[in-house]
Amino acid sequence: MGLLAGRGGEVAGIIRWPEQAGDLLAAGTEPVVCGLESAAGAEVAPG
Repeated sequence: MGLLAGRGGEVAGIIRWPEQAGDLLAAGTEPVVCGLESAAGAEVAPG
């Protein structure tokens, strides 16, 4: 994740709980809170 963000790419990581965001933020990754079991396809892969 850090390599992609370091190259200027936009990186997102799916987490279940907001409390898990710290590690992703530290790596330059945008945390996205999403429960994959109940998420609609557009929530996981928009556009």
